[in-house]
Formats: sequence, structure tokens, C-alpha cells
Amino acid sequence: MKQTLLLLALVTWSLSPLHAQTAAKPAATDAKASAPTVVTSDVFKMDMPGHQGLFTGNVLVTATDFKLKAREMQVFFDEGNKIKRMIARGNVEIDATDKQTKSGQAEYIIAENKLILTESPQVLQNRNTVTGTTITIYRDTNRMDVDGRSRVLLYESGPTEANPK
Repeated sequence: MKQTLLLLALVTWSLSPLHAQTAAKPAATDAKASAPTVVTSDVFKMDMPGHQGLFTGNVLVTATDFKLKAREMQVFFDEGNKIKRMIARGNVEIDATDKQTKSGQAEYIIAENKLILTESPQVLQNRNTVTGTTITIYRDTNRMDVDGRSRVLLYESGPTEANPK
């Protein structure tokens, strides 16, 4: 029963704003809705009364538009067993369609569609890199805030061997 509730919660999460498409693309949303999000780890513990689950050891989350790797991931549920927030810890790497992130910790708040990276966070897009004390990514608006000492490396886009224009 507990595993069934977790599976239901993970499916709900895969349909959350993290994976949502705009209303103008209903076919893409339907395709994503049918694709499962898969979480694997060495150990999984579920605390239904406490409304949380903990994946530990070689955590890998694979979805249609991203992949997350971490040492552990804690998942928090509301009273209806829908995921409210997730915290991944330990060498967190997220590979999305156009960006990669690396950090010691990544917290995702579902209702705000907000990703908070801490512990030496980096955001990489192509060769461009952003670092800071805390990097917050607002996925709905494609906005990013960097708190603390920031460093931005920008490379000019120009001719490359693959695109010799």
C-alpha cells in the first residue's frame, strides 16, 4: 500500500509544473503525462504519518525532460499525498534540456516552480557558467537570482567548427 501511494505521488509529481507544458501544446502534455518518472536508489524509506520519503545511495531520477543524480533525496507530501517539495543532497547534478546544474543541495518547491541551489552551486549552459552562494531558478519565468558573491563566465557566440558561418 505504501509503495502504491508513493508511486501515485511520483506520478503526480511528474505531472507537476516541473514537467508542465504551456496550454498551447496539449499533445506534448499528453505525451509527457504517459511517460513515467523513475526514481532508483540503494535504499528507500517511506514515513506515511510524517508525510515524507527518503531515497538514499546513488539516487537517480529520470523523467522526460531532465535527469537528477544525488547521494540522497527527501520528498515531502501534503495531506493528500501530493509532493510539496523535494530536497536532493550530496553531489547533486541536474541535466535538463538546455542547462546543467551542480550543487551540494538542490531544493525544489512545487507550488512556486522554484529550484534553489546551495553549497557551491553552478549553472552551466553551453560553455557559459554562473556560480554564487545561492542560485534560485524560477522556472515559470526563466529568471535566475544569484545571492552572495557571484561569478559569471560568458563566451561570445561565434563561429565554431560545427557551425563555421
